[in-house]
Amino acid sequence: MDARLPTKMWVSARLNQWNAAGDPAVLRRRGDPDGGTVIIIVDRCDGHAVLLGQRRDLDGKLFWEPLGTGDAMGLEDQASYLERALKRDRDVWLVAVDVTDGWPPLHEPVITKP
Repeated sequence: MDARLPTKMWVSARLNQWNAAGDPAVLRRRGDPDGGTVIIIVDRCDGHAVLLGQRRDLDGKLFWEPLGTGDAMGLEDQASYLERALKRDRDVWLVAVDVTDGWPPLHEPVITKP
């Protein structure tokens, strides 16, 4: 996450923020407490979810990008994608939040593919 903020603190703050705002959120998997990357599972509450991956631009600023095709995935596709992601990086955090439309409140932008 941010060089000044361990991932565990960022995740804890976002979970509290989303739950307080009425967007139910849970920690699905704990990664490296200090520097693990985060995948946000944006559950559309209809059996589908969009996965947001953490990225940095050339200036080092954090942003979020939809993973895979960028479209909502069914449960089987989600499981397959996340299994592959965890094989590549065991330090990944998985955070799920229920948002039926749009994106969960984030301080960083969500950059969608054209």
